[in-house]
Amino acid sequence: MVDRLCQEYGNRVEVAWKAFELRPKERLPIEDGTRVIAKIFRHAARVLNVPMPDVYVQPRRSGRLLLANCLEKGRLAPSIIVGRDLMTGYRDTEIAAAVGTMLALLRPAYYLKLALAGVEELEGALAAAAALAGKQLGRGADGPVASALLPELQKRATRSATEALAQLASRLPEAPDLARWRAAVDATAQRVGLLVSGELAATARMLSSDAALAGAGRPSQRVADLVGYSVSPSYFAVRRHLGVAVA
Repeated sequence: MVDRLCQEYGNRVEVAWKAFELRPKERLPIEDGTRVIAKIFRHAARVLNVPMPDVYVQPRRSGRLLLANCLEKGRLAPSIIVGRDLMTGYRDTEIAAAVGTMLALLRPAYYLKLALAGVEELEGALAAAAALAGKQLGRGADGPVASALLPELQKRATRSATEALAQLASRLPEAPDLARWRAAVDATAQRVGLLVSGELAATARMLSSDAALAGAGRPSQRVADLVGYSVSPSYFAVRRHLGVAVA
């Protein structure tokens, strides 16, 4: 289960790293690239102050942004694939909204939102992590996901990681609402897309035209939530903090 490591940003799952056929010549030079897409990734990473994953451009592949969730030498090495659907028909601000949303979901605290497709899988992962720390959480302790993950976690986790898990597990309720967590992560990622894009209409278009993710609200409701955030004190406070405040 740990090695089921490729998922499209949306709802299409690949089951092997090689399925994406990542080629060195397709790797986008982010740091000094002159292409518009490189500049957008560079801007988004700077605004969010996050490290940049490898980015590959594959015009032959359908989809907007895809996550190639890979292992290299036993360590997680996520890469992003820019598909052909993002390369035509979108303005720069719309692409920036999509890139900002994806980079937000790559943060460690939100990564499982991409790596695991549904609430049941998340419950299994949580149960396995809690079991590693000697605790019982959630409803997935006896399920196949937890049974598959726990031995892998036991092989990979260090003592300090296990101790950190124990501290975190002690702060959680016995039955965490992971559906609510997924919806909250989705809303946060869309807000990040707005911050990176700087344009509500562009962000709303990308949100409403994206395939509905499992567990997310209706596109109309998600857009309404985003509109509410765009006129909130929190939004303007974050813009000031990031140095992108409206004059």
